[in-house]
Amino acid sequence: PDEALTNLEEFLSDNPINKAGISITAKAIASGIAQPPYEMELITRKGRKLWVEIHEAPVVEDGKTVGMVGALIDISTWKETSEELLFNEERYRNLFENAPDGIAYLDKNGIVKDCNLAYARMLDYEKEELINGHITETMAQEHRPMFKEKVPILIKEGKLLIPEVHLINKNNEVVIVRRSASAIYDSNNVFSGIIVHSHDITELLKLRDSLLEN
Repeated sequence: PDEALTNLEEFLSDNPINKAGISITAKAIASGIAQPPYEMELITRKGRKLWVEIHEAPVVEDGKTVGMVGALIDISTWKETSEELLFNEERYRNLFENAPDGIAYLDKNGIVKDCNLAYARMLDYEKEELINGHITETMAQEHRPMFKEKVPILIKEGKLLIPEVHLINKNNEVVIVRRSASAIYDSNNVFSGIIVHSHDITELLKLRDSLLEN
C-alpha cells in the first residue's frame, strides 16, 4: 500500500486538493474500509495537467490491508467545462446586478427567487423584501390575473412580451413597465422557472399623454 501511494504521489501537482486525497487513501489503508471517491490533479510525464476521480478500495487479508485496488477516471474535460460555466455564471451575475432594467428570476410557480437592484429600486423595496414573495404581489390588482393567463403561453412559446403592466411600489404609487419573460427549462426540457425583464416606461407614458393633451 505504501508503494502504491508513493507511485501516485510521483504524479501529483502542487494543488492543495491533493493533500485531502492522500489523507483519504491513508484512512482507507489504516481502516481497511473503502472511502468515497475523490478528485486529484496530476501532472503527466509530458507535463500535461490531468484531473482524475479516484475510486479505490483496500485489499484486506487477516484484518490487515495488503494492497489497494481502484480506478482513475479522467475528468479533465468535465472540470474545464465546469470552470467555463463558473466564469459564465460570474459574468452573468455581473450583468444581472448592474443591468439598468429590473430583472427577476422566478420559480415555476411565480415565486421571486432572486432579483437585481434595479428591480428592487423600481419598486422602492429592498431585495430581501421581494425575494420569496409572489410576482403578482407587486402588480396592480387588475393586472394580477395576467400571470395565470400568460404562463401557459410562455411555457409553449418560450418567450413573451407584454407591452404594459401596472405595478404598485412600496409607496402605493403606480409604476408602468414594459415586461418580457423567458421560460427556463431543465435538462429534461421540463418548465422550471421564468426570467422576467421589466423596463420602466412610466415617465415615457406621462410624456406621451402630455403631448396628446396638447
